[in-house]
Amino acid sequence: MAPRPLARMMSKGRLPWRADDPAGVSSQRLSGILFWVSRVYGGAAKLRRTLYKKRLLKAHRLPCPVISIGNLTVGGTGKTPMVAFVAKLLKEKGYRVAVLSRGYKGRAQKRGGVVSDGRSIFMTVRDAGDEPVMLANQLEGVPVLVGADRFRSGKVALERFQSNVLILDDGFQHLSLERDLDVVLMDYRYPLGNGDVLPRGPLREPVSALSAADGIVFTRCDDPPLASAPVLSPLLGLAAFLKKPVFFAAHFPVTGPILKGNQKRCGADAVKGKPGIAFSGIAQNKDFRRSLGMLNCDIRAFFEFPDHHFYTQEELEEIWQKGRREGAFFVATTEKDYARIQDRISVDIPLMVLGVRLGLVKDETEFSRWILGALKQ
Repeated sequence: MAPRPLARMMSKGRLPWRADDPAGVSSQRLSGILFWVSRVYGGAAKLRRTLYKKRLLKAHRLPCPVISIGNLTVGGTGKTPMVAFVAKLLKEKGYRVAVLSRGYKGRAQKRGGVVSDGRSIFMTVRDAGDEPVMLANQLEGVPVLVGADRFRSGKVALERFQSNVLILDDGFQHLSLERDLDVVLMDYRYPLGNGDVLPRGPLREPVSALSAADGIVFTRCDDPPLASAPVLSPLLGLAAFLKKPVFFAAHFPVTGPILKGNQKRCGADAVKGKPGIAFSGIAQNKDFRRSLGMLNCDIRAFFEFPDHHFYTQEELEEIWQKGRREGAFFVATTEKDYARIQDRISVDIPLMVLGVRLGLVKDETEFSRWILGALKQ
């Protein structure tokens, strides 16, 4: 039974939402068809989790600790930065870490494979997907593997790299592999969207699935202030009722070098006050725009694409052509987008790559202690 404020809102079929909810479903009443499809989808998701819990569906166990980083909604909650954060934390503590990703939209998703051994990268974005390649670029000394069958990928990590801790990227719904710690991320600005399950809302599962989480991390807590999130109070009450630890994380933009072709040209501080063109194909394009605003540069045009978008050469040429017409000093994109285009960029206008790193707000020591304590147990 959920705490009264949340339970009352759930019983009336509504939860606090924001007009800029990423799923775009909160601003109008959707048809009855979507309502019933969502009810069926949500019921099926709940039944599936119950069958795994009662062991009527079999989950495999690997002979080492497994940490899952996942979420309850579709869209970007910051899973990839959190995976990188936890992997670096454990590596610094002496663990032999490997990351297991599905390899979404990559050609190796079905067959599986090694993206990186921690030193060299063996797959392209077309094979591995953009996020695994981005992780491979960030995580020195941490192997990254892809494949829909995470159990098989885990066995490869154990045999080939002697890994003693595995991290599942986007693993909360991957119930066929047992895990020792389930970390669920929620964007605190709209943690439940409109409160509906797919396709009527952004939830992958009903809110009751949070009972399976070992801890909850509210991400993107840098803007706006925590007190302005209307849904935060009932969710904190729910976490307290379920006896789940709660942490808060912020995303910080990291400006890499400005590239001309594949050569470093100058530091990112050179773009302040300069005209530029920007583009991105991530779940939260508006967050990238906000990060660019923090650099105090003059963005003349911004091109938005869907998450995981594979750019055609014509699209890239159109972006650079716009830059030429606007007299742009640079073209800016995200680290994730750069992984998809790094061998196909024009050289006449430099490219600035903007990355994101995650940091815990106030309680980083407690979060680290919680992660390491779970491994020791």
